[in-house]
Amino acid sequence: QQQQLQQQQQLQQPQRWQNQPKAETLASVLQAVRPDWTGKDLLAVQDKLLKVSIRSSDELFRQLQAEGVSGLNSRLKAAGQKCLKVETLEALRAYGSRTATVPVDGA
Repeated sequence: QQQQLQQQQQLQQPQRWQNQPKAETLASVLQAVRPDWTGKDLLAVQDKLLKVSIRSSDELFRQLQAEGVSGLNSRLKAAGQKCLKVETLEALRAYGSRTATVPVDGA
């Protein structure tokens, strides 16, 4: 029970990522691609992505590049989540391609 509480607290705290001082937050990327989404929508999508271990915009872009739209939606479905619209994921992948940064950690 304490472990669940700690996990919930971690989800509520903003994530800090080293070597990414200029990286856009996941929320800002989602808002840029879907300006029609409300704050509640943005939180719901971020929570959905957390279920498949996507916590940052860079992780999202990497997953879309590696797995494609259908691969990410398959993972969401396997995690018991509703799929995101193909158009939304394609727009996110395109956004990531336009704003790609060079890894600074030597990876």
